[in-house]
Amino acid sequence: AERFRFNDEELGGAGFAPWTAFDHPQLGKVEIGGWRTRFTTQNPPVQFLKGELELYVPWLLWLAEVGPRLEMEEVAATALGNTGLYRVRAVVRNVGYLPTNITQRAVEARLIEPVYATIELKDAEPVSGARRASLGHLPGLRDVGGQGPGETRRSIEYVVRRTGQRGAVVLTVASEKGGVVRREIPLR
Repeated sequence: AERFRFNDEELGGAGFAPWTAFDHPQLGKVEIGGWRTRFTTQNPPVQFLKGELELYVPWLLWLAEVGPRLEMEEVAATALGNTGLYRVRAVVRNVGYLPTNITQRAVEARLIEPVYATIELKDAEPVSGARRASLGHLPGLRDVGGQGPGETRRSIEYVVRRTGQRGAVVLTVASEKGGVVRREIPLR
């Protein structure tokens, strides 16, 4: 009853097509009509669209701004003497307001993967450290308590052996909600 009233008073009847007999080539005589759902239930009616956009677009932009966002810092490859070995280290940080899992419920329902770090090697071979390692879920700035911003950080470390003149590693950190960060570090 409320939808019909809205259709009559606000839409001038345009949201509902009267039932009409139609001779369908395969089905024979049928009736067509009913709610014009494209602009009554799927989307706002055209005359209300601007008002709805003014309400929701700022909220969606705000939501994008407060989402998790990964950054990689303190990225370095340090030679371990003249052995051809290098310690590769990076710190991954969530600089967003929300945690990388957005909600604890997403974790409990196993709807979201943790943050993963992967390493690709160019003219190098691994010595220690998993090629793909879970960093867990990183808290956002909203979750930081008395401990300070360290809670939003995780460090990753590898030891690799350079096998060619142009040795390098590519570190990639990926989060479903916090983005992907990739850095190439030459082994010099």
